[in-house]
Amino acid sequence: MLVSDVVNAVNIKVDNSVSARFTEAEIISTVNECLLELAIDTNLYNKTVDISVAVGQDTHVLPTDLSDIMYAYFEGNAVQILTSIEMYAIAPGWRNSTDSISISHVIYNEEDTTFITYPKLLEIKDLTIIGTGIPTIVSALTDTINLKSTYKNIIVYYIAGILLSNTGRTEDINRGVGYLNMYNQKLKTASSNITGSLYSGISNYNTPFS
Repeated sequence: MLVSDVVNAVNIKVDNSVSARFTEAEIISTVNECLLELAIDTNLYNKTVDISVAVGQDTHVLPTDLSDIMYAYFEGNAVQILTSIEMYAIAPGWRNSTDSISISHVIYNEEDTTFITYPKLLEIKDLTIIGTGIPTIVSALTDTINLKSTYKNIIVYYIAGILLSNTGRTEDINRGVGYLNMYNQKLKTASSNITGSLYSGISNYNTPFS
């Protein structure tokens, strides 16, 4: 699916073909906003990454293609993910722990770009983490959106809804609210067909913005 496919459909939805109310740059920017929303709302962009943990190493940089850590596994076993506050609550002296043969916890704060594995290992082994992948940013009509074409209408409803809802005109806002609700409905339906979907959706827009 090309960016141009989405832009052309959005232009029709927001009557942009008649009078250029929204620029191409505005629409493409909202495409990227929508892709990020999809990454958060579903597991469409989830990625699995194996990280090599060196002997005595406990601090790691979050892979650049992940925005968070959802699950972690060590030698096939689930690893508990805690914040540093939670970890100190259950094991106050965890930072002074001795080395081990197995990782039992990942300490990760969402605002950080690093995470800690506990305890340290006595030999090099891999840790598998699953997190929300970061969609590829698009910037031109000829760029490809790495999603099946079945998601085109979902993306179009989101973009049209956001653009119209922000014009400040009551008629546009009402239409935008309708499009955003359609986005939620269609995304929920599509997500029910995705194994392990994490669909949450954006806030329901049942009333116009003030």
